[in-house]
Amino acid sequence: MEERLIALLRQALGGARPSPEGIGDDGAVLRPSDGRVVAMDTVVEGTHFDLRWSSIADVAFKVVASNISDIWAMGAAPTAWLLSVGVPESLATEETAESLVEGFRDAIGTLAPTAHLLGGDTVRAPFLTMTVSMFGNSEEPFTRHTARVGDRLWVNGPLGWSRAGLELLMTENAVASTGDFVRVHRRPQLPPFDPVLARAARCNAAMDISDGLAVDLRRFCDASGCGALIRLPLPGRAELLMLDFLSPANVDEFQLKGGEDFVALVAGPCCPGPEFVEIGTVCEPHLGLTVIGPDGSRQCLPDAGFAHFS
Repeated sequence: MEERLIALLRQALGGARPSPEGIGDDGAVLRPSDGRVVAMDTVVEGTHFDLRWSSIADVAFKVVASNISDIWAMGAAPTAWLLSVGVPESLATEETAESLVEGFRDAIGTLAPTAHLLGGDTVRAPFLTMTVSMFGNSEEPFTRHTARVGDRLWVNGPLGWSRAGLELLMTENAVASTGDFVRVHRRPQLPPFDPVLARAARCNAAMDISDGLAVDLRRFCDASGCGALIRLPLPGRAELLMLDFLSPANVDEFQLKGGEDFVALVAGPCCPGPEFVEIGTVCEPHLGLTVIGPDGSRQCLPDAGFAHFS
């Protein structure tokens, strides 16, 4: 339903504007007026987060970080943002207000210290909800629709760690859970993405991975009209294998389908920066999306990941 709804909205209300000015990328480029990039994300209690596993400050941090990740993936620098918060009566306290401010302040201070809050709205709601609209500037924004056959595919961080962190938090010792995986899930520390280096490396296309590699790579390839070959192992696998509750097959599933990785996926002929690791190549569309195992075995990339209406 989610993809169908987006398609209908694009057709009915998008003004038939193609990416990067219309619907279809992590952010929308405002041209020809000023070249600004705008992204927006909403998080809803019970859908995106559970206050048993994360604090209100953690959730506030994550919604800002997810928007900054979108802006960075477009090759832009965050400059300003808008905020809307819906709070249920049970959480309408001074402590909630202070926790929200703590999370927002920590995220902006860590990831985008020059981005200023312009305004927004606060309302009563049945569940805790937050919506952030982030603005950024870029003279040459990256989009998803310009990958080329022969490009190499790169990511700048581990995959599946947030999913593993959530799994750890959903144990009886949730409050006491610590470690890198839990920290990544609660407060994603976005790996740096330098658009200057990426452009110097002739980067052709980029996007943010937030719903899982399987889902987002499919969107990436659909936008560019191409296929992809992904080669295992993926970055972060060795650390995941150290978790007692994960088998090698579970690790592959977490890395391919787990959400909230918040790393950049870049297509280009050369490495776009020191943090990036090559995970595959762009191929002809008729070859589809294929995962190649360490032993050379091949399988279709699973059509699975986070979906609101699965």
